[in-house]
Amino acid sequence: IEYELSTDKPPVLLVLGNSGNEAVQAAVRSAIRASGRADAPPSKELDKYKDEDLILVQKLLPAARDALRRKPEVSFDELCEFAGKLNVWSTIEGLFQSREIYSDVASGRLTVQGAYCDVRTGRVNFLGEHPAQPSLLEKGEPLDVVRTASDPPVPPLEALCSLATGNRRYLKSVGREQGESYVLKALAGGGQLPAAVVLGCADSRAPVELYFDMQPGDLFVLRTAGNTIEGGYGGLLGSAEYAIAVLKSKLVVVTGHTMCGAVTAAVKAVLANESMPTENLGIVVNNIRAAAEKAIEQLPSAPLVEQVRLATKINILETMQKIMKHSKIMRDGLASEELMLVGAVYDIEEGSLEWIGPHPEQESLVGATLHLHRWREAPYVPKAMPSSSPKVRAVLDRLRQGNSRWLQKVFVENQEVDMGEGSITKIANRIRRAFGFANINAPSRADIILVGSSTMRVPYEQVFDSKPGEMLVQQCMGAIAGHAGGALFASLEFAVARFSPKVLVVVGHSGDEVVSAALQQVRGAKLPSKSMRHVLDQVVPSCMKAVK
Repeated sequence: IEYELSTDKPPVLLVLGNSGNEAVQAAVRSAIRASGRADAPPSKELDKYKDEDLILVQKLLPAARDALRRKPEVSFDELCEFAGKLNVWSTIEGLFQSREIYSDVASGRLTVQGAYCDVRTGRVNFLGEHPAQPSLLEKGEPLDVVRTASDPPVPPLEALCSLATGNRRYLKSVGREQGESYVLKALAGGGQLPAAVVLGCADSRAPVELYFDMQPGDLFVLRTAGNTIEGGYGGLLGSAEYAIAVLKSKLVVVTGHTMCGAVTAAVKAVLANESMPTENLGIVVNNIRAAAEKAIEQLPSAPLVEQVRLATKINILETMQKIMKHSKIMRDGLASEELMLVGAVYDIEEGSLEWIGPHPEQESLVGATLHLHRWREAPYVPKAMPSSSPKVRAVLDRLRQGNSRWLQKVFVENQEVDMGEGSITKIANRIRRAFGFANINAPSRADIILVGSSTMRVPYEQVFDSKPGEMLVQQCMGAIAGHAGGALFASLEFAVARFSPKVLVVVGHSGDEVVSAALQQVRGAKLPSKSMRHVLDQVVPSCMKAVK
């Protein structure tokens, strides 16, 4: 929504609810049962699940409970109707938590309106602005949301891309403002949820948080001379395990840097056949000695600077190998592909990063076949994967045929539906045919869920020449699924639980403006708003792979 408002700047944002909404019905059913009433009708599909497992129902429960509190004596259907309208206002209240939407409404550039559609007639009742809008504006402009311990963890690939794009911003000197007081207060009160663990060098010329353009709370940073760990024990490895097991970090990055003093000392010691003491400084250099020996073996006649450069990369890989060898928490996380471990070299002259990526022997080191790891590292090759299920093939063939009809501009007229309401005017019948309104109590047979991008140029039901009831469509900028626990993801989970579809199709489209904006982030564009980043951060990984 923020992306659309910032680009096309529409003057109206309309929140549209509708009668017969099965998610609202499920929330009202849960509220009624919790109150002790026994008149909530059963749901064959949804009663298999616990209410707490359906996150979308949990998100709608406040409106359902509010409806029950205000009208405790009315029937189930009347409560659903009332809760659906209250949810429109609840959604608008949530929109006012956006800085962009708040400022646009306060300035008069945007109006946020509610509306409610009666699916039995097709009539839309326009509800106007939120009744308490003056109070919503009096609260003042909201602050950007800060990620704290109560939030879900950042997926590893998104975390990696955030670091990569942050370095691009650092290079272009368009980094974020640091040290805002509300960020510090939020982290102090809400706890930390770092997106990544970074094991870097203690060199003062390699400031980790700065060259990744991160703010407090983003990174769990561990630094030693030469970015190495000693043996298979110690506080450094334990600290990294703490960040993964307790703080829920899903990405570990080992960073070295050019002209590293510790690596240079190790290479010089090997070239001079010099042994180092076994205490303190000598331990640091000895931990890098194996990497120095390999570099000299591969480049025996190269200048010192080249040998040090290669030893730096080998040392990063050696540290990654030690991490996997000596940490069961790391190995288990990598084997389940919930965790990523990558290396990078920071150039202290240029400020840029050279990404080494995962360890080339990661699969053998963790003892598992890593399918996502292979997909991330392999070049993208378009390949159709035919389904072995005849039912699935039939559904997909129907989509292909529908798209062919649409391309040929051959459309199938919807058959008139008998609503069983007796005297229905011809006009009402035409409305129902046009919009596909059927008996709201009739069982739905949607066997396709389609996830697509919010765009005015791609009317998905028309593109697939779909009849009403055949396809459930969820649209969001960038055609993303959201994160587990979020509204988008919860909506998909509910739809799968309710309709048991044969196929879930994700459709992208050419000329997607969100993809273009994500590509700009990859190239170092200025950081957008926090809410816009929730969308772009999920698209940037694909853009990074495309650029790579």
